[in-house]
Amino acid sequence: MDPTGKTVIDLQGRGYISAWPFHEGLAAVKNQENKIGFIDKTGKLVIPCIYDRVNDFCDGLCGVVKDGKCGYIDRGGNTVIPLIYDDVYGAGNSLAAVVKDGKCGLVDYHNNIVVPLEYDDISSYHGGIAYGIKDGTVHLISGYHAGVQAMPTND
Repeated sequence: MDPTGKTVIDLQGRGYISAWPFHEGLAAVKNQENKIGFIDKTGKLVIPCIYDRVNDFCDGLCGVVKDGKCGYIDRGGNTVIPLIYDDVYGAGNSLAAVVKDGKCGLVDYHNNIVVPLEYDDISSYHGGIAYGIKDGTVHLISGYHAGVQAMPTND
């Protein structure tokens, strides 16, 4: 619906049981098999309903879960960061937060580890900064520029 309440995209009869708001031009939809995909602003299904869980698109990427493994796709539905992680938190500023074997870190959009997977918790890298928690201590992570390793600092 638009702000006046007028239906803009009619999803009736398409087999969707749920829909989410648009982010970066795409909205998640869930089908009757409880699988999630994405429609564009015309209502066309542009990413098939094959995912078990999805995050919102941010910085051109979306964290997804399929068959218990997590990774990131782009707006074309292409896998950008392979589905090899236990969890994903979000992408931003060319870095994506990932979890493997209970430890968190940041990878770039080519799946190169930029911040080692050694933190107990980590945030997305937005506004040039992220936080990581390790052994009860909060570390601020900043200074990443595409192609340059980010360095954690104690604060």
